[in-house]
Amino acid sequence: MNVELLKLLLPSSPVLEVTGQSHNCMTSEDVNTLMGYSGLTETEYMFVINKYLDSEQGLNSKFYKIIKQEILELLDNKNILKRNKVHYANKTPIKIGKLLKMAIIEVTVDKCFVCSGTGFLINLNNISTCPHCKNGIFNYTDDVRKNILKVKTNDYLKCKKIYLEILDYVKNLEISALDKLDKMKI
Repeated sequence: MNVELLKLLLPSSPVLEVTGQSHNCMTSEDVNTLMGYSGLTETEYMFVINKYLDSEQGLNSKFYKIIKQEILELLDNKNILKRNKVHYANKTPIKIGKLLKMAIIEVTVDKCFVCSGTGFLINLNNISTCPHCKNGIFNYTDDVRKNILKVKTNDYLKCKKIYLEILDYVKNLEISALDKLDKMKI
């Protein structure tokens, strides 16, 4: 090649300094390292993957199997199944697995799915506040839970105490996982 063409293509004085700025963002490797050293249990790890990384891995049957077993042991230790005259998980009006899935939905899906988290319903003629949420955060009431579970009111009320224990367990699972991750700040 001609020397004159090379002079035109290459800068006259090459600078070997780093010109880019360091962006304060996390890469996927950072997330993997953080989760690897945080000491999360398998259930906490799968929960975090399910909620925050929006992955289908957290929704697999192994996750439900593990967490369902933990919940059954918790309910058995607290004698909640016996207090409600339910001796086996399959004899409840609503199965434990269905209650567990509802609790996971309640903890992981906080954005209102009716108004898409805006807090407003927009029609052709008017704009109104969404009755299903407060500022875009969905409001889970007993009627909403009953409708999502597709059960009768009486059946829901029989299992409400069990459901609230399961919901409390799932919320504590999230809090525990976030505490462990918070201790691993980079």
